[in-house]
Amino acid sequence: MKLIKNRFRRIRWDNGNGSMLLCCSILVMGLIMMFLVMEYNNVYTASAIAQTRADTIADSTAVYAMGYDYTFNNRAAYEQAILLTAYNGREDYPISSTLRVLPDSSGANTKLEVTVLARGNFFFPGLTGAEEFDVQRESCVEIVNTSGGAIYIP
Repeated sequence: MKLIKNRFRRIRWDNGNGSMLLCCSILVMGLIMMFLVMEYNNVYTASAIAQTRADTIADSTAVYAMGYDYTFNNRAAYEQAILLTAYNGREDYPISSTLRVLPDSSGANTKLEVTVLARGNFFFPGLTGAEEFDVQRESCVEIVNTSGGAIYIP
């Protein structure tokens, strides 16, 4: 600590040495803050992509899997989820999804749970100690069968 105090006293502030040192330290702090904000924004973007893709896949699958006779088609749901996952993937944040169909005990309602995993690369892997990161988001949609007890009149 004494060494630092002695060096600080020896700086010739009237020649501009201190101003240069102060400006360089502010510049380094600004760069460090910029690196941290860039990494935060990278992870936040991957999180937003995962959540919007999960919502899109869940809603579209629920609509597509309902047949014209108001019955739920499991095969169509899985096909639609696979197609939407392939279509909504990006090169910088590739996604993978899993679909779970949870039927109600009464058989009238069905729940769809979609889990999306987005993978991204860190901008500065040396700061974090890892090359990649994963973000997982979920979306749940309940399909209500409105024709359960209705009378159909042709």
